[in-house]
Amino acid sequence: MRAVLLPTWGDPFLLKLWFHLFKTVWQDEVDKVYVLIDSKGTDQPKYEKVDQFIIKTLNHPKIEVKQNTDNFWTTQFQKLITNCKEDYFAIVQDDAFIFKKGALDKQFKKIEQGKVDFIGSRIGTLSDNLETFWLNFFFARTKDVLATSMDMNVGTYKGQAYDMFGKVSMELQQNGLSFELIQQDTDEWTHVTQLSGIRYALYRDPDKLSGVGNFKEIMRRVGWWASCWELYQGECEEIAEFTQEYKKAILKHIESVLP
Repeated sequence: MRAVLLPTWGDPFLLKLWFHLFKTVWQDEVDKVYVLIDSKGTDQPKYEKVDQFIIKTLNHPKIEVKQNTDNFWTTQFQKLITNCKEDYFAIVQDDAFIFKKGALDKQFKKIEQGKVDFIGSRIGTLSDNLETFWLNFFFARTKDVLATSMDMNVGTYKGQAYDMFGKVSMELQQNGLSFELIQQDTDEWTHVTQLSGIRYALYRDPDKLSGVGNFKEIMRRVGWWASCWELYQGECEEIAEFTQEYKKAILKHIESVLP
């Protein structure tokens, strides 16, 4: 059986698009979806209200939604994988969108049929030709990943820095498992990247919210945020206060890179 794991900081507008594509494109290609909301801000009623709105929005027989209150992004992935009861899983983050039927099925079948042990996208190559992988559009047998240290933290290997999931990436290869490289952006799906944090930024310091990156990078993200907001804000009357905060946050990101 197959599962998709969705770690999220709880952006209701991105998640509405994600859920729409799940329902219309790929829900028949998986047996279960596990969602874990990194609930920063649940001590504030308006943010807890957003979480509850998301839980209601994602109501579906195949979807299980929980809140993660320990405020560590790395534990999101650890808990999702540990909780996964299916034989195979794929990680699909909330800023990753699948728009072609069969895209997930094709990758899962490669592992199910024994053609390869896991599938992912390269972040970098370390000493000893060890690859590190994105924690998105990553496909594996659940038992293989659970057999590693499950250490999702950043670190170093022989003096070389690696990102989250680097240690697990290396351990999978050191355990003799084969892999296939895929891309994060294809004609079947896209991983927009760096969209997930707008809600966390709002909670952390809304008065100083600004973009990180150059004009082109910020405007790329703004295009996605604004499109999702415009598409779904009319369905979000229950979280009207957050909806307006979100719109202001988009404008602040634009202002941060204007001369």
